[in-house]
Amino acid sequence: MFDNFYRLYKQYQLENSKIYGFFGLYHIFQYRVDGEDPLASKIRISDLGLANNILSINIFLNDSYMVMSSNQLPTFMRDEGKYTKMPVSADNMLFMYVYGVKDLKRMTPEYHKSLIKMNATESPYANSNRMNTTFQLLPVTDLFEMNDKGKPYVQYTIFIRNSDWAAPIE
Repeated sequence: MFDNFYRLYKQYQLENSKIYGFFGLYHIFQYRVDGEDPLASKIRISDLGLANNILSINIFLNDSYMVMSSNQLPTFMRDEGKYTKMPVSADNMLFMYVYGVKDLKRMTPEYHKSLIKMNATESPYANSNRMNTTFQLLPVTDLFEMNDKGKPYVQYTIFIRNSDWAAPIE
């Protein structure tokens, strides 16, 4: 991914352009995760001169639902049909618990989407591993080990509460 980004950035001379990308959770982190540099981290440390021009936004769902392809799930978890409505919550200790997510639940109303600046002045997250550490009892998703504690892995979090799934068009 980085090699493609680098090549296209140079080829199209994008030095004076604003670039938007929609990448998965791992790729938006601006510092090392599990000893590796995700895409945003590679861009930050590269010779492209973009270190101070990257804005990463993380999305957490809580008490919500997402769409999953039924054939990617074990039989007992599938709904009838091509897609399954899956519950997802960043405070689920069985599947994925994000340390600090209860802070966001206390600060935000149900059935809302909130934009939270993680590196704001006096933010409790600015020099902390809160919202950067995950835990699970059942190993069903990858856990992230943030190697550079206290670094601004993301600048903003969109916290979505009580959202229904995006019903697929069939």
